[in-house]
Amino acid sequence: LAEIAAKRGLTDEDRGELLAIRQKLFASGKGEIDLKLAPGGLASVEFMAQIALLDKRTASIDPSTRGMIQCLMRADRKWQSRGAELISAHERLRSVEQMHQLTTSPPGSKLKLKSDEFR
Repeated sequence: LAEIAAKRGLTDEDRGELLAIRQKLFASGKGEIDLKLAPGGLASVEFMAQIALLDKRTASIDPSTRGMIQCLMRADRKWQSRGAELISAHERLRSVEQMHQLTTSPPGSKLKLKSDEFR
């Protein structure tokens, strides 16, 4: 299925719709950081990798974020130079999210900047 979608690629209309989705989905909240939905957060990186694969008409055998980025690193020089750094940043954020979930009572991925847990 991923290979079929990759072969199709993206139209200019698709790109416009994806940009609109990105602007609605990834926004900053006041007084908190959502590790998933903040710009540059976990879902933002995953979304970007998925779009880049479609744009390059490439399918990743490994559906993990790491796998998608590694696939892009093999397919594109720009991704080769920054992919490892992006994988590392994504995995650090994932670790912070997991630690937050282990050490706090409220569920989710939002860090309240003025909370004791954040300090």
